[in-house]
Amino acid sequence: MTVQNAYSSLMYQLFELYNDSESAAIADMVVEDVIGFRKIDRVTHPSLTLSTEQMKEWENITNQLLKGKPIQYVLGYAWFGEFKMKVNEYVLIPRPETEELVLHIKRWMRTKNFSSPAIIDIGTGSGCIAVALQTGLPNSQVFALDYSKDALTTAQKNFDLYAPAIKSLQLDFLDNKNWKQLGKFACIVSNPPYIAASEKASMEPLVWENEPNIALFVPDNDPLIFYKQIVAFAKEHLIEGGSIWVEINQQLGQETCAVFKESGFETSLIQDMHGNNRIVHAY
Repeated sequence: MTVQNAYSSLMYQLFELYNDSESAAIADMVVEDVIGFRKIDRVTHPSLTLSTEQMKEWENITNQLLKGKPIQYVLGYAWFGEFKMKVNEYVLIPRPETEELVLHIKRWMRTKNFSSPAIIDIGTGSGCIAVALQTGLPNSQVFALDYSKDALTTAQKNFDLYAPAIKSLQLDFLDNKNWKQLGKFACIVSNPPYIAASEKASMEPLVWENEPNIALFVPDNDPLIFYKQIVAFAKEHLIEGGSIWVEINQQLGQETCAVFKESGFETSLIQDMHGNNRIVHAY
């Protein structure tokens, strides 16, 4: 089978699960992973034939994709900025909106005079935020914590690859008795679970059927539970002049700001590239 035929066949099969642009993008990712061809290479060498081994790998990937498994989990990695992060079903797939969160934090940190600031990433998942901050702010000391042992195992692989200085901790952040293990920080950052359980019905099933629900959903009766705990934690563990950065449910921007304001913080509500309320900066 030629590269172009394999690409076209996969793309058309994916139309049952994804829209046209998503199907094309996924098929291009498979071509690059299996054959090493970028899109321009595929276009300029359409008649190249896949080897027997490449065909076996192609068929294996295709079978997983047609069962609804996200391409990032099938390939075992997802790009986050310049980093090729290892991912699996124990961690959320890194998203561009979270890259924006990191950019805002790095810009803010660079305006400060912290000599060796400590940063804590609460609910690190794949470790993408922690890696981007540790490498982008090399004078900092980043701590990454997660409730899930499996998630932290995945994150540690990324830390070993890109930022071995990161210190990882497994603990339940919602249990404030665990906070005594933690020090003080110039920056508290989190992309916590923030989707109300009742919102699951309106989501793409491919998301909640594959990505870890523990990292996605919060109870309907307390959708801001993590932000309340972050505020309580910050009262004792945020140094003077430090700040908090959190990704949020776009439907609860003002409500999330109110959680921080009620405890005396000033807040900024920041929109993402799509114009949605996505980040709260509290200071």
